[in-house]
Parts: sequence; structure tokens; C-alpha cells
Amino acid sequence: MRLLFISMLVFFQAVRADDGLSEKFKKLQMNINEQNYVIFEDSSLIVASRDNDVYLVEITPKSDLYIHGEKIDVTPSQKKILSKYFKSMRKIFHTRNRIGGKAIKVGIAGAKLAVKAVGGLVDYVLSGFDDEVMDEFEKEMDRESERIDAQGEHIDDMGKVYKKFRRENNKIVDEIRDTLPVLDSIRLEINEEDADFQINIKK
Repeated sequence: MRLLFISMLVFFQAVRADDGLSEKFKKLQMNINEQNYVIFEDSSLIVASRDNDVYLVEITPKSDLYIHGEKIDVTPSQKKILSKYFKSMRKIFHTRNRIGGKAIKVGIAGAKLAVKAVGGLVDYVLSGFDDEVMDEFEKEMDRESERIDAQGEHIDDMGKVYKKFRRENNKIVDEIRDTLPVLDSIRLEINEEDADFQINIKK
């Protein structure tokens, strides 16, 4: 009974952790390179320094541009490029958060399966080591494991799409460099190593 109690305690803690992390994902910031990170705040895209959290660039949904808090006049063609960057980064940001959220759910499902496994073994012992009880238990474990594996494969597929979005985004950054020299000193490109699911929560 003590083992069963401990297993149930682990289960409830896992569920609570899931709720807490899901809420924190709404505040998630994403590292884009060793210098900067991005976050969406009041619908605007913010590029900020990882060293001191200073806001370097803000691009609004209407493609208005602010650098260090100062509004910069841009031409219609420049606005078009800024809009492409905004939409691309928003797509990457949301895709990354979806992957992170699904990864949490898969982890919680694994924890639940572990609890269920302990409970099944307890049932097997209490049944007097009945082979039918064990067979049914093993079948149920196999079904649950297959379902979790399928979710893991889905995350892998989403990860491939996420990397494709990042490559496309860096091409847009090249266009920005050609079109908006005022942004040359601020690194906007995504470095894959720095962007690979390093979770930082904005306080």
C-alpha cells in the first residue's frame, strides 16, 4: 500500500507540474543567437539583449519599427520586409511553443504510465500472480506505450518543420540587411544551437 501511495503522489505532482509549465509557456522567450532573444509583448515582436534584457528592436503588427524605443521612419517597401520578418518570427515562436507544450504532455503521459505500471504490478501480486491479470496488464501497457511513441514521432515531425521555418527566416534577415542598414548592428538571425529549446521564462 505504501508503494501505491507513493505512486499516486508522483502522479498528482506530475499533473500539477504540467499545469504550471503550461501557464509559463505563455511568457516564453526564445533565444535566437548568443546575443539576443525574441518575445511577443502586446502583439509586438521584441528583440532584446540576453545580457541585460534591454529592448533593442520592436516591430508592431502594422510593421512600425522602433530601435531602442525610438520610432524609425520606413518606406512602404521596407515595411513589407518588416512584415515578412514579423510573420515569420511569430510562426517560429508559436511552433516552438507548441512543440514544447507537446513535449511536456508526452512527459506527463510517461509519468502516468509509470504510475499505472506500479498499480498493475500491485494488482498482479494481489491476484495471487494470476497469469490472465498479467497478460491483460501487459496488453494495456503496450497500447499506452504505442500511443506515447506516436506522440513522440509527431513532435519529431514538428521539429523538422520548425527547422525549415528557421532557415526561411534567416533568408528574410538577409533581405533586411540589404533594405534596412539601420538594423545592421543588431543581430536578428537565428543561430540553430542557441535556438534549440533553451527555455527561458520572462519574469
